[in-house]
Amino acid sequence: MHGGKNSGAPNGNRNAWKHGNRSAEAEEQLKVIAENSRILRLVDKVRQGVKLRTEEMDEIISYRE
Repeated sequence: MHGGKNSGAPNGNRNAWKHGNRSAEAEEQLKVIAENSRILRLVDKVRQGVKLRTEEMDEIISYRE
């Protein structure tokens, strides 16, 4: 017989995991990156002396509350 007493997949088996390009973890990381990138662009505008719209100011103020 092949496999012995425990013929199931080992714990934590990731063989069914396709490639991770669009896994839930990767999607969450992309959201965080996009949010941080947007905030950094707004902060850079402030640094350059560009007047921000009200929505942009609110976004900076409410960041990570």
